[in-house]
Amino acid sequence: MTPATQKVEVAGISVTVNEITVNQIRGWLASVESTETDVVDKLLIEHITLSDIVLCTDLTDKQISKLKPSELQTVADKCTEVNQHFFFLRERIQLVVAPGASVQPLP
Repeated sequence: MTPATQKVEVAGISVTVNEITVNQIRGWLASVESTETDVVDKLLIEHITLSDIVLCTDLTDKQISKLKPSELQTVADKCTEVNQHFFFLRERIQLVVAPGASVQPLP
């Protein structure tokens, strides 16, 4: 079983990756409906958005903007490892969200 919190080092920053709570997942789902599309946020890293990284870690948007994609990939990999249930849910939502529905398909 994966610990609820893990650390990863990128660009001299110690990043804490947390397993998110059910309440945070509900908040995320509500925010998906109202979020404007930012192509970089949604598509830079495969299977995860930059917003997801913020949700799962102690990184700020400002810190993320200064990291290289390869560094973000290291963090993203740890996020998906620690939050397997969340990312499984994302995949399942993509399967049931029909084109034109109010919830936008996820990257």
